Amino acid sequence: MGTVNEAVGITNGGDDDKRLIRIEPLEFDPLFLLWLLYKEWQDESFETGLTMVNISEVGLLGSNRDYFGKSAKITGSTDIFQSLPFIQGLLKAKFPNQVAGKFQVSGQTLTVDIQQSGRVHIKADEDIQKATKFERVLLGVQLVRELTELRQNWSDLPKEDKYPPPTFAVELYERGKEQDVTIEFQKKLVKNLLAKRKESLDDWDLEFS
Repeated sequence: MGTVNEAVGITNGGDDDKRLIRIEPLEFDPLFLLWLLYKEWQDESFETGLTMVNISEVGLLGSNRDYFGKSAKITGSTDIFQSLPFIQGLLKAKFPNQVAGKFQVSGQTLTVDIQQSGRVHIKADEDIQKATKFERVLLGVQLVRELTELRQNWSDLPKEDKYPPPTFAVELYERGKEQDVTIEFQKKLVKNLLAKRKESLDDWDLEFS
């Protein structure tokens, strides 16, 4: 049993910590969640043992209330990047406070809901339905460990890799136009990403048709 405990990080901490489990506050920066979405858009893999299969649900939250609303939630999408509410909200710099979809960890497919607050919920479907209660606990701990490692890796990235390029906004805008729907292009997301990357609009040859 001790070997299993050590594998999932449940250990007796020694003189400085007598607790079996060290619980630390966990939050996910909206820009980290945006980076997750961008990696899915680019079909790029993570350097950890976590694999993102698809994204079906995204919550968006802005700092200001406008005709779009201050927040929005897109659910049940088969392709989030075809969702006009998602595209419009993101272009107005309403950043994700929730990302949900299918992930793979330790060879198991899980349906996971990740909240900005740090709440990570694994839904009772896919491979976890076949698992025992103890196996579910192990998978849950492993998932949180992978997400925590991924978040730490993200925080250590250089700015040009940590934040999506402004071309992401342009590509989303063009994707929306393909659906024969008029979308007002907003530069809010572009300006926000450029500021985070410590770049200016002059550094990019962007065309807004």
